[in-house]
Amino acid sequence: MMLRKIAVILLIVGVSMPMHANMNDTINAIRDSSDANKKVLSSTQKMKLEQISTESREQHSALIKKLFSEKQALAQQGAKGKTADGAILFVSFSMPKKMIFTLADEAREYDIPVVIKGLVNADFRQTLQKIADIIEEGKKEGYRMNGLSMSPIWFEQFGIEKVPSLVVTKRPGDCLVQTICANQPFDFVSGNIPIKKALTIIAERGHETPDVARAILERVHD
Repeated sequence: MMLRKIAVILLIVGVSMPMHANMNDTINAIRDSSDANKKVLSSTQKMKLEQISTESREQHSALIKKLFSEKQALAQQGAKGKTADGAILFVSFSMPKKMIFTLADEAREYDIPVVIKGLVNADFRQTLQKIADIIEEGKKEGYRMNGLSMSPIWFEQFGIEKVPSLVVTKRPGDCLVQTICANQPFDFVSGNIPIKKALTIIAERGHETPDVARAILERVHD
């Protein structure tokens, strides 16, 4: 009887052990399958996110290119193809924006181009974007601005080292467009003073181009 009980127990144990092992294998298989599903899901989500990110970058890039084209045309308007003749207002990014806004607003009244100096992070695209931002901000604050031009040649032509500076000049007829013209007559006034006052100073005390300054003043008054 005792031997029979022992045999039964051994039989039960012998059956239970492989069943237990099979159950663990099943649980582990399910767990592994779940982990695999998670990895697949994560990979799918990642691919979707990467796709969305790529589409967003492409859209953003297209927008930047469009803005760049528009701002480039805007920033160069007034300087491209023109000679340095009449009055020119020279400014730079180092000036307070309020000062640029005020002077540019008055320069518009006298139809005087505003030329800005400086290269943002040695990058032409960033420079154009900053010019566009300044123009937009100025207009939002109610200032009338025709725009800002970039013309390093004009800065070099007149040896401008201080800003703001107002130059009044008369371009000789034999000088080529967008080139430095030797012996070009001009007078200038530097400092944060109104355009009208600067023109008046040159009209009254200028040595080279007082007649040009007077003509500008008279044209606006008329």
